[in-house]
Amino acid sequence: MALLSGDADLAVHSLKDLPTELPAGLKLGAAGKRADPRDVLIYRDAAFLAAEPNYGWAGASEDPKIARRGFAHGITVAQLPQHAVVATSSTRRSAQVLERRPDLKIVPIRGNVGTRLNKLAAQGELDAIVLAAAGLERLGFKIAPDGSLHGENLAKGLLATPIHTTEMLPCVGQAALGFEIRENDPQLQEICEKLNDIPTMQCVRAERAFLKGMGGGCQIPVGAYAEVRGNDLAMCAVSFLADRPRRAEGCGPVSAPEALGQRLAAEISSRS
Repeated sequence: MALLSGDADLAVHSLKDLPTELPAGLKLGAAGKRADPRDVLIYRDAAFLAAEPNYGWAGASEDPKIARRGFAHGITVAQLPQHAVVATSSTRRSAQVLERRPDLKIVPIRGNVGTRLNKLAAQGELDAIVLAAAGLERLGFKIAPDGSLHGENLAKGLLATPIHTTEMLPCVGQAALGFEIRENDPQLQEICEKLNDIPTMQCVRAERAFLKGMGGGCQIPVGAYAEVRGNDLAMCAVSFLADRPRRAEGCGPVSAPEALGQRLAAEISSRS
């Protein structure tokens, strides 16, 4: 690796993609201030489709006989019509959508964020997709007060509804950036102290400890979200690794985040 060889001094990651077990000699040196941790339900605007029924249609759908459905601003997962098709390649999102609405059909979707959004706009086979709010924001996509989604090279007529963390727990580390450095390097550690957002760091340390305790990486169907509340750290977690969802929540000192994550992982695992 470039860090270990000295070819690079610092690596910046989306923390949700950083393994909990880092190579010997490397560590998580800092975490940037967390952005919006929520997931977002994105769907077509019924009013826009009524006004411009042929917009973006030609040649874009796998089956042009399938009419594209649209919905009113603010629709939630619970309000989607029976057997609606929701596209996501995340096992965590799939599990939480189906827990709330087992009648919905989940299908995979590939491509970068812009490609996925434009597929939704054009393809009648899809009713909605779920993406991370922070990812949308960092790529320049903005949700207007009326729920409309805007961005460069983005098809018109898309709406977005943020999903509260009480309804869908995010991925461990979601919306935070992580700075990976070499261990025992005082100069890099000094730089990281200036980059580090302490509340975010304590939260992601708890979440990553939970994920490690569950024995998996970012692709397994678990979610966790921690928040600093005064001198305490509060966290909720869910696992879909067993035959039914297992949930846990708890608080602990903000100074001991790993202990909280390990405790919630042990609590869930003991019920599996």
